[in-house]
Amino acid sequence: MADKLRPYHPRIYFFCLVLLAISLPFSKPVMGLAQLLMLLNWLAEGGLKSKLASFLRNKAALALSAVWFLHLAGLLYSDDLGYGGFDVRTKIPLLLLPLILSTSPRLSAAQLKTLLLFFVAAITVNSLISVAALTGWVRKEITETRGISLFVSHIRFGLMICLSVFILGYYLYHSRSFSQRVLYGMLALWLTVFLFIMGSVTGIVVLIAVVFALLSWLIFRRGKPWLKIAYPLTLALFAWQGIAFVVRELEESHVVKQQVDPGRLDSLTPRGGMYAHELHNKQLENGYYVGLYICWEELEAAWNQKPGVRIRYDALDRRGNEIRFTLVRYLTSKGLRKDADGVNALNAEDVRAIEKGIANHLYNDYSGIRTRIHEIVWEFNEYRSGRDPSGHSVTQRMEFWATALAIIKQDPLFGVGTGDPPGAFAQMYKTRNSPLKEKFRLRSHNQYLAIAVALGLPGLALFLFSLFYPAWKANAWRDYLYAVFFIIIVLSFLNEDTLESQAGVTFYAFFNSLFLFGRSREQQNPLN
Repeated sequence: MADKLRPYHPRIYFFCLVLLAISLPFSKPVMGLAQLLMLLNWLAEGGLKSKLASFLRNKAALALSAVWFLHLAGLLYSDDLGYGGFDVRTKIPLLLLPLILSTSPRLSAAQLKTLLLFFVAAITVNSLISVAALTGWVRKEITETRGISLFVSHIRFGLMICLSVFILGYYLYHSRSFSQRVLYGMLALWLTVFLFIMGSVTGIVVLIAVVFALLSWLIFRRGKPWLKIAYPLTLALFAWQGIAFVVRELEESHVVKQQVDPGRLDSLTPRGGMYAHELHNKQLENGYYVGLYICWEELEAAWNQKPGVRIRYDALDRRGNEIRFTLVRYLTSKGLRKDADGVNALNAEDVRAIEKGIANHLYNDYSGIRTRIHEIVWEFNEYRSGRDPSGHSVTQRMEFWATALAIIKQDPLFGVGTGDPPGAFAQMYKTRNSPLKEKFRLRSHNQYLAIAVALGLPGLALFLFSLFYPAWKANAWRDYLYAVFFIIIVLSFLNEDTLESQAGVTFYAFFNSLFLFGRSREQQNPLN
């Protein structure tokens, strides 16, 4: 029989799925290899005619794959076919994975569990390697906690961690083994803690949003009356605490600890150098003015001669900023004057922090998430004051989004084509006279805007259809695992152009196809 699967198929197919799952947080080449092996095995099985017919009858699979065909069509009116071809190749998982998983035998419950736990294990190993890098056990220069994600973008790694936490929660709930429950609970707790160590704001927000969505569903569908009253009150309390914390950070960032009387400012350093006072500069670090008491000559000489200094005064720190400005901000944050005595007051830990690009001494003691909140508050203060947002991930996104919207406004019907977004962004940054430095003039960092830029508003509508229709067709939103994945991915699209990288598009296409087509309906776990 032509359609009969060959005996070796199940093991090879399952091996390829596991290989793909464990490669997601680690290796792009292995991701590609796993998908190539899946394709070769799929072709070797035979029965291609019936498989293709089955795929064409599967409206959900077709809708999911439609995004790839949209980008292929976008090549027809692209000028930059080189980049367009690269983008279409990057997005091949959007075609390949729905095609293979929707026309292959569905996994058993045991196989699905094994596959998902292999993925969780890979995420856990990656997190341990990241902590080793942070503590110095792995030789890797870490300039900020988000940089401890060594293999993939910290944003995508954060999304994978979120999914892993809820996968562990799923099997913890369904396990009858006490030892397994303890193991799953400890792993879920560790990955949650690691997410905060890494300081992934996107990951933390997504994690909280999914918890909120699940709790809301369960409580208002199945909760007792008193719980339905207590739950929103508890949420309001936590929201109030969170807002109060941010407000305190904002207030502290505006508290001035240094009174300025221009007529009484010292003009000379204790060593006879000349101070520069930038009275127009209202920038603060921990309540002290950055522009006061600066002696550039003494700073340079003292820094270059200081024991333990590895990056000279006229070079760049590990984050790519001029080290002299990082030094000035750091000294200011400690309430020190920016002269030879101030530099000499720094210890070895301070020197290492400055060379890493850390501009405030408080960040050495803060947790990753508190440091990130403090940095975001500082970024907004700077941006509101009209300063350059380059290198500041939150405020420069505002420039990305404004530029993307300006491009969409020019080409709302068809967009600029699959290959032309890089050129369109480069030109629009110049047209808008953006304050961003050249190397920070990136693309939209928002998947919805990225689609609209390339394919226009009709293309965005079709993309949204491909996102929501398969879940509606399969009634998958009522399934725990798919609902969790869907919330994670839809929220990630707001802050990141997830489908513009191999890791992101493979993560999306793999788990979307796996949860929709790769397992039987009987395995779905309803939320109600």
